[in-house]
Amino acid sequence: MKRTAKKLLCAILSIMLVMSLNVNLTTSASNTMRDESTVNVDSKISSALIAKLTSDSSVQVAIWFKDSVDTLSVKETSMNKADITFEKQNALINKNLDSTDIDNISNECLDKYISEKNKSFASLYEKQNIEYAKKHLTGEKIIYLSFFTPMIIVELPSKNITSLVKSGDVEYIDVYDVSEAKDDWTYSIPLVQSPYVNDLSYTGKNVKIGQVESGVPHNTAVNVYDRFGSNFTSHADYVAETIYRVAPDAQVYSASHLASYPASNYYSNTTGPIAAAEWLIRTHNVNIINFSCGFGAFNQYDSLCRWADHIAVVHDVHVVKSAGNEGDDGVTSPGMAYNVITVGNINEKNTASNLNDDVLDFGDATYKGSSFNTLTGTSAMKPDLVAPGCMEFGIGTSISAPHVSGAIALLCEQRPALKVLQNTVKAILLATTNNQSPHYYEPRNWSNTNNNYSRYGAGILNCKNAYTTTKYSRYYNSSFTPTQIANNTKKTYTFTVTSGMTYVRVALNWLKYETSCGTPSGSNTSIPDLDIKLYYNGSSTPIATSMCGRGNVEIIGFDPTLYGSGTYTLEIIPYGNYTTSSNTYFAVAWW
Repeated sequence: MKRTAKKLLCAILSIMLVMSLNVNLTTSASNTMRDESTVNVDSKISSALIAKLTSDSSVQVAIWFKDSVDTLSVKETSMNKADITFEKQNALINKNLDSTDIDNISNECLDKYISEKNKSFASLYEKQNIEYAKKHLTGEKIIYLSFFTPMIIVELPSKNITSLVKSGDVEYIDVYDVSEAKDDWTYSIPLVQSPYVNDLSYTGKNVKIGQVESGVPHNTAVNVYDRFGSNFTSHADYVAETIYRVAPDAQVYSASHLASYPASNYYSNTTGPIAAAEWLIRTHNVNIINFSCGFGAFNQYDSLCRWADHIAVVHDVHVVKSAGNEGDDGVTSPGMAYNVITVGNINEKNTASNLNDDVLDFGDATYKGSSFNTLTGTSAMKPDLVAPGCMEFGIGTSISAPHVSGAIALLCEQRPALKVLQNTVKAILLATTNNQSPHYYEPRNWSNTNNNYSRYGAGILNCKNAYTTTKYSRYYNSSFTPTQIANNTKKTYTFTVTSGMTYVRVALNWLKYETSCGTPSGSNTSIPDLDIKLYYNGSSTPIATSMCGRGNVEIIGFDPTLYGSGTYTLEIIPYGNYTTSSNTYFAVAWW
């Protein structure tokens, strides 16, 4: 009875506070003809935060400010310092992997560019966020100032949100709660087809992988370069070991999100996954971040997801996330981010050569099984793909994720430009999966949340197939301008299928361009909708289509023996009347 009364009181207080926010904003609007403080509360405060607000409590929030950092200028300056010519700069800025210019950038110059831009971005964002903190957060308990996004994590009285939300500097305020970390436990080292790629001398050399979780490895045999913190765990050992089994020469840097980091006046407590990941980027210029842990509510696009999308598209970092072990309860954060590669757990039953018996891990009395998104609407379908995570040591997606991180390292060594082409890597991985029965991808059903795709994603990771697609340049990169998106301008990609091919799969991936991080709608953010249609040999009738209407992935699978060898043309089509201020970068890959 007391508990019910307490919940009712909290609900009443929350409603009163939101009403107060609206009253204050309306009053402000009446005092000026055109004031930045005249805003819609719902557009600046997440529904999750509104639900937590009470008039007498403090709350930990992530505040997203307007972004004044000139991203293009930073990248151009960094490329000049790395001695990258103008022609090559243009190809790199436009993420045009098809250009021969980008392939002629040496690995040394590319790494220098990554290092220079990380230093510049870290300096500029720190300066910008400190100014915002001085202006708006004097006396508040600052948890963390981001080095790579216009975001500050702060604990403050909920009543102070009233004045913050009226500021023209503030774009969005959301709950930031990672107190309940959900480690996705497993201890298996399963089999993928990485040995085939390793035998071709691709072992992840010159590729840096950052490992973030609630601990660090203490097994010196796995050659972890940094142990930042003292929370040594077996879980971290097996995650690092899995990376090395797939990419034995990758450089792994480990940072625990529970460790204590160097602090300054504006970093009262810099623990947490964002602090750990940004330290890895600033200090070691990692190309990949592996999250074998999860946070927050299930199936939510929260501030950690927004941060991950920004890091991937603006700072050229591949982010890989374990889906979680919660079954249909949903995917843990930041797994619902569009630009993140979210990995589920397949049980390969110690029969790597027999795909027909591979099934999604449905868990047991302790684990609910591999997480997947049960939401409808416009949210991304997750996981993106699956990798083995059930072996003799236990169950969980924690080991599935580092298989994919290791696979990305192999691709980046094979073609270094892939370090900065996140859309291309994801398209390659999704096009080249094993997807035979019982997890066969059926385009006509893929918007149905009860089908196999919603659980298995694109299928099982296959390093050998990914290597083949990369070797033979079976991909296409381009972008839509805002005008082209608004006008539904089509783009085409033509490829040739040779005789003997019995199955072809095409994947499209496009990036959610998080610059100032925009304003999400409800629990999900807005993103252009692209569709694909496939035509054979100049025909006007498509032989296959994929028009999912959610997320940022489309996939087509077809049997070319039904049509013939020769030319196939893929149409990439913006759908709807979408308005955006940024280019939409996309990639197509086929296998």
